Amino acid sequence: MLPKLDVPYYEITLPSNERKLKFRPFLVKEEKILLMAIEAKEPSEYLKATKQILTNCILDEDVDVDSLPSFDLEYLILNIRAKSVNEISELSYTCNNIVGEGADAKECGGELKLSINLSEVTITIPEGHSSKIELTEKVGIQMKYPTLEFALFGSTDIENAMNVILNCIDYIWDENEVYYAKDMNRDELIEFIDGLTTVQFKKMESFFSNIPKLEKEYKVTCKKCGYVHTLKMNGLNDFF
Repeated sequence: MLPKLDVPYYEITLPSNERKLKFRPFLVKEEKILLMAIEAKEPSEYLKATKQILTNCILDEDVDVDSLPSFDLEYLILNIRAKSVNEISELSYTCNNIVGEGADAKECGGELKLSINLSEVTITIPEGHSSKIELTEKVGIQMKYPTLEFALFGSTDIENAMNVILNCIDYIWDENEVYYAKDMNRDELIEFIDGLTTVQFKKMESFFSNIPKLEKEYKVTCKKCGYVHTLKMNGLNDFF
């Protein structure tokens, strides 16, 4: 029988609730899954691959990958990739700074090279962000963060946007009672949302637009023209 290799494990703290998890690097079999998903360029394949890799690599058995916020999952994938392949991600861009004047003006076209230490990338939580939305002094909503599935497929139309909103309501409260969304039917929730004022609904929109995310800013100088670029990296794909 062939020898079985020892695989190291690492500990990570989830940004959403500060829970500590243990994980292992992904193996050749998981790398194949990820590469196939990237080549397919289909959100559904990427979603399936991401869930499979996380399920395989997270060592805590009581973790439900489907229920974790999208930014927790992206943070996990980033760190698993860093420990599995390389903590340094090498990226290349083309300088689009305009050089020259008049008819001679054109884009520089120089190559920008950026080395990112993935272990230094963190989740940014916007100032004042809260999952608790106070609609009035007596009524409010406790929100849940979108899962990876809802984050990937997004809100491309009104119906999908409503699906995301309904899926992310944990409970509604007033001065007398707490009403859990899981105990209510869809029509009741839609009626409640439709009854909000524009100002109240904008508070819900603000929750979604300010969800914590992988984010980091870098400055890169073009060696060809000397222009200093500010590169803002947002989301998992920007770091690879």
